[in-house]
Amino acid sequence: MSGPQPPRRRRIAGENKPGATPPNPQARKAAPSRPVVPTPKPAPSRREREDKKAVERKAEAASAPTVRRPARPARPASSTPQPSVDLARDDTASARSSSVQTRRRPSLRAVLPVLALVVGIGAAGAGYWQMQREAPLSQGEAQDAADAAATAVEQVLSFDYRDLDAYEAGVEGLLTPAYVSDELEPSIAALREQAPAAQVQVQTTTQAAATETCRGECPSGEASVLVVIDKVTLTANLETPTVTPQRLRVAMVERDGRWLVDSITYIGA
Repeated sequence: MSGPQPPRRRRIAGENKPGATPPNPQARKAAPSRPVVPTPKPAPSRREREDKKAVERKAEAASAPTVRRPARPARPASSTPQPSVDLARDDTASARSSSVQTRRRPSLRAVLPVLALVVGIGAAGAGYWQMQREAPLSQGEAQDAADAAATAVEQVLSFDYRDLDAYEAGVEGLLTPAYVSDELEPSIAALREQAPAAQVQVQTTTQAAATETCRGECPSGEASVLVVIDKVTLTANLETPTVTPQRLRVAMVERDGRWLVDSITYIGA
């Protein structure tokens, strides 16, 4: 049998077990403490930012003073019923017409020559009819005067140095007595002296003839005719004939139903 057991000793509070290493109070004090790191908050989403801005705008609008506009006077009611306007239809039609105009718009360079031609023709026609209204002659009389002037100018300004006698006899019946004495006879005398030596030959062709308006200043039985001619001249010193365009104003006088040349004036080439 075993002998009696010795009584157990109670440990004092804080006393270590037998064989355990006592704690070092200085080491406990030297151990570093862990830093406290704050948990980051998540960034607000895009929708939260937009909601926040909307709330701020509403707050600013509520705090701003309200400005009231003066009321406009009511328009008087019209007794005529106003037609209803379909804006959608009008806008569609306008867009369609503008697109068509854009597609059909002609080039400016192509329009200008045509426009100038049309304006020129219109001005010429207006001038002609204005001339016919203002002239004391009828349309038939004006045409007869122009035809007589065209024929007379061709004969008076065409001659051949080899047959001046036939030339003089042929043109006397186309001229007034005043023109024969003042213009034709001196010209024939000069041609008889100079034309044979130079062998002058002249052929005149009328290109156009038209009666001018008198604007109420011409007496009845008289007319002024513009004549455009080409004069072809050949002399002994020229190898080839020369062509000279000229513009003339011919005064015509009616005698016994015939139009006679009273004067011929050179007005330009």
